[in-house]
Amino acid sequence: STPIKSSAASDVYKRQVHITGTADSPVTAMRFQKELEKAWGGKTYIEKQKREPNLKMAAFTLLWKGGQP
Repeated sequence: STPIKSSAASDVYKRQVHITGTADSPVTAMRFQKELEKAWGGKTYIEKQKREPNLKMAAFTLLWKGGQP
């Protein structure tokens, strides 16, 4: 049987997480982003952020990229 090997690109992809949520403001979403980096390590990027005026909320999507295994 041939062992399964993963490429470096595949390993990086496995250490990515998309997080979608809402916050009471864009500033709160940014605070969450910084706290996530502190707790999980790695780096986060805000992929999308949209103000929802009817809900008085900000919708956001973050991408977290983990560090080296």
